[in-house]
Amino acid sequence: MFIVKTAFRYAFSKTGSRRRTAIMQILGIAIGITALMIVSAVMNGLQTSQLMHLRNIESYDLTVVSDIITIEDLKSIDNSCSVHETCETAVLIVDKNNGKSTTARVRGVSFSLVTDPRFSDSLIYYTDFEELGSSVAVSFNLLNSMNIRTEDELEITFLRPGKTATIVPFTTNSSVGGVYGSYSTTYSNSTVLMSIDALLEINPNTKLFYAVYTEMNTASFAEAIYALDPEAKVVTWQEYNKALYSALTLEKAVMYIFMGFMFLILVVNLRNTTRRLIKTKQTEGAMLRALGCTTSNLSLIFLLHAVIICLLGEVIGVSLGYLAVNNIQNILYLVDRLIYIFTSQTSILTAIPFCAVIGIKEILLICSGVLLLTIILIYSACRKTINKEIMEVIANVPD
Repeated sequence: MFIVKTAFRYAFSKTGSRRRTAIMQILGIAIGITALMIVSAVMNGLQTSQLMHLRNIESYDLTVVSDIITIEDLKSIDNSCSVHETCETAVLIVDKNNGKSTTARVRGVSFSLVTDPRFSDSLIYYTDFEELGSSVAVSFNLLNSMNIRTEDELEITFLRPGKTATIVPFTTNSSVGGVYGSYSTTYSNSTVLMSIDALLEINPNTKLFYAVYTEMNTASFAEAIYALDPEAKVVTWQEYNKALYSALTLEKAVMYIFMGFMFLILVVNLRNTTRRLIKTKQTEGAMLRALGCTTSNLSLIFLLHAVIICLLGEVIGVSLGYLAVNNIQNILYLVDRLIYIFTSQTSILTAIPFCAVIGIKEILLICSGVLLLTIILIYSACRKTINKEIMEVIANVPD
């Protein structure tokens, strides 16, 4: 109890400068933790949302190409999974009304895929898919970029890679019978949807593959597929989106590195402050040792002093972080209002539906790392400063 009381007295001494220093250090750690939680939560939310939309409509959880595996075989691996046949092929699209053209891909989708909750969560279909027939559905992005109107006649040239150049097997005409919107700009800019039956009727050589949605670990699911057919071609969503997934991971790693440097500066500042405190309290420390206080207990007092400051900063920072993350939209609205007051212009902050996801393990890891770094640095400072002979300290006390 004596050690704890003394540590608190050193941390929040009535001496103005020491108390102000402690409060500033607590606020520095708190602001750092709060900023880290906000940035990390927003980044986690955006990354999770982006990857989920890509998994829903672009890469699925897995895609499987096999000549012997059936849908029933895939469902036998995971009874709760949903499996749909699909296919795609590269095309050149020309709008006959205005002559504009673009390269894209036609993806053949079935009614079961379009109505699957995973698919429909990320792609909004604005017309009745069953009435699409042999026509195609284009995105709002393509409608705007090519000035396409519904019921326009499109000339679709099917392409396939040859050994040395792209081969043009044939060309067909199709009308715009539907419109869709998606949360993925890349998907919307490059994908035209068509009934899988109509696409196979036009181009019977289009290679079919299975689109799999599953809650099972994708690596384990892939291993089970290879056990059924060693020649199968399986692509998981991580492999399909490898470049994007790596970029997002690198982005988060760089953010943590910069935040780590900030915390390192704060902890080093706390170490230096503690060293100054130890030097200021050398005489008192020598008297405590003369009265029976061991060097270990004295070191523990100064170590606990720094830990109290660090823990208070982390607790305040985590509390403020949770409060800020749970009210992120209100904060953005306030920032938008302030921008409008000073610039008479509005920002796009309130138009972005931020979905902040707090990574509890990440926050615990950061807080534990900061606390551990504090303990290590303060312990090293205590060992170098306290281990002086009692009489040497007292002899150097000015008269």
